[in-house]
Formats: sequence, C-alpha cells, structure tokens
Amino acid sequence: MRYWPRLLVIIAGLVIATPIRTGGYHLPVGVAAFAVIAAVMFQFARIGWRSDDGRAMVTAGVLFFLPFMLFALLWVGMSTPYHTTPAENLMRYEVLVVGSVAVSCGFLFLFRIVSKRGERYFATLFLGVSMLAGVVYLTWNCFQAGMWLIRVNNDAVTPHIADLISILDVFIFFATIMMYVATAVAALSMKRTHLLSSRASAVFLWVSMFGALAVIFRGVVYPGDPRASSPALYEVPGLIAGIPAMPWLMPCLLGAVLLRRSNETAAGARDLA
Repeated sequence: MRYWPRLLVIIAGLVIATPIRTGGYHLPVGVAAFAVIAAVMFQFARIGWRSDDGRAMVTAGVLFFLPFMLFALLWVGMSTPYHTTPAENLMRYEVLVVGSVAVSCGFLFLFRIVSKRGERYFATLFLGVSMLAGVVYLTWNCFQAGMWLIRVNNDAVTPHIADLISILDVFIFFATIMMYVATAVAALSMKRTHLLSSRASAVFLWVSMFGALAVIFRGVVYPGDPRASSPALYEVPGLIAGIPAMPWLMPCLLGAVLLRRSNETAAGARDLA
C-alpha cells in the first residue's frame, strides 16, 4: 500500500496531460484509468474506514481526486477550448462544475481533520480562502457551461455574452490565486499536525506560491487563442498555472497523502483497541 498513492498521482497526471478525446478508442482507455483509480481508492477505504479520522481522510482524499477521476472517465484533457468542439467544451465545464464542489468539500473535511488534532489557526485560514475560491470557481464554471450550451444550440453567442466573458475572466483570475494560497496554507496546517513532513510541506508551499505568483504576473485577462499568439502556451508559466484545473493538482497530491495516512490512522486505532 505504500506506493499506491504514487500510482494514483501518475495516473491522474497521465489523464490530464492528454488532449480531449478525438477517437473511439479513448472511451475504453478512460474507463480503464477510472477503474484503476477507483480500485486503488477502494483498497485504502477498506482499511481507513475503520476509524473516525480514517473515514474523514478517505473522504477528503476521494474528493480531491474526484475531478481527475472524471477527467479520466470522460477523457476531458487539458487542451484549450480553441482545439475542441462546443459539445466537448460543454462536457469539460460540466466536469469543472463538479470539481469546484468536490475540491471545496475536500478542504472542508481537511479542516475537520486538522482542527480535531488541535490546529485551528492555519485551518481557519485555508478553510475561508478555499470556500471563497470554490464559490468563485462554481460561478465561473456554471457561466462557461451555459455559454457553451448556447454555442452547441446556436453556434454563436451574442456580443453581450462575449463582453460578459471578459468581465468574468476576473473571477477565474482570483479563484486560481486563492486556490493556490489555500493549498499552501493547508500544507502548513498539515505540517503542524504531523500529516506532512517539513520537506514535503515546503515543496507544497513553494510550488503553490510559484503558481499564484505566475498567475499574478500574467495579469487579469487570460490571453486569447494561443495559436495566434506568441510565445506558445507552454512557454508562459502564467498561462499554464492559470488553467482552471491546474490549481487542483496540489490538493490532489494532498489527497494521496491523506489516503495513505488514513491507513496508518486505522492501524493505530486497531492497535489501541
């Protein structure tokens, strides 16, 4: 079980690094990836569910992984909206709506875990920031889903909706920054409760802060079609860090840690009994 969290992370990384589905073979591959992640999580849940803290850790871990499980199942990759059809983009933002709720609930369970262990200062901070980020994420993704639904039905949007898209870019700008900040603070909280080592928490802190700063330096307005701009998408850290699902990668890694800790907690509770 020791190396299974790494397997989860590798699979999650593979499914989000692929382009959105373009052929029939993607469906069985996506189902297989989803099944592997679900099977590994079941093994953790089977043991971790035996204690109260373990149940909370399993639940938080599953919630943090849920967006990437759906990315795998539905093959919603990291390609830009300019490379996909309106129907595929609609599905993408429907998954992001679910992910917005799942990740926020994951932070809520993480708050319960660390506060029960006596850490409330950083816990209160990351809970507040993550809840605000979740609300903003949900608002922006619901709008995007509605906008692409219009595109599916009408093949175009009115100028008023196009203007509103530019206004709502401010939402995702602040949402991604807040999610990076919430993850950094959560790592500090988990360090104080011995759920993360000092080295691991430092990695989470610095990577999250780099992501937040990259988005800040990029600016509020997300650039348009990267095919018509220079430099390329992968050459600008702020563009990559600002992809809506990108800030969820670090909570996903925290979820892998919590799944492993759930088994340790359950084993400790069994020994005490």
